[in-house]
Amino acid sequence: MFFVVYMDKKTTGIRIFDFASVLNSGDNAPKIVKEITPNAVTEYTCAVWGPLNKTLYVGTKTGKIQIIDVGSATVLKDTQVHTADIYQLTFSHDHTMLFTGSRDGTTKLLHPETFEEIRTYNFGGRPCRTVAVSPLHDSQEW
Repeated sequence: MFFVVYMDKKTTGIRIFDFASVLNSGDNAPKIVKEITPNAVTEYTCAVWGPLNKTLYVGTKTGKIQIIDVGSATVLKDTQVHTADIYQLTFSHDHTMLFTGSRDGTTKLLHPETFEEIRTYNFGGRPCRTVAVSPLHDSQEW
């Protein structure tokens, strides 16, 4: 499975696809397994799979993170984390740490279930477009 966050005219959404069916679709449009659309005032900017791929963690243009149940497309949690667009959400490989990168000039390390702020990294108002966690994050061999 994989998903894309898309913008269509002035709305956004998430489309989930089955990878095998996309590869076998040839010239035909691949079948969408699930489509998730936000309410009228929300615009999705990024997303990442939650634990066991049962949820999606979605960043919005207004700085909120939503946890969405994939099966029902229900918003389980909706929390204001930043003051501007969230450009990226990144989990550590074991899903114990959640990092955000935002237009507001900060990267935040959050508890992935409560969104409690563990640490904030400030970049002087300059947008933080990307944040990545090394798969060897315990290693300090440089």
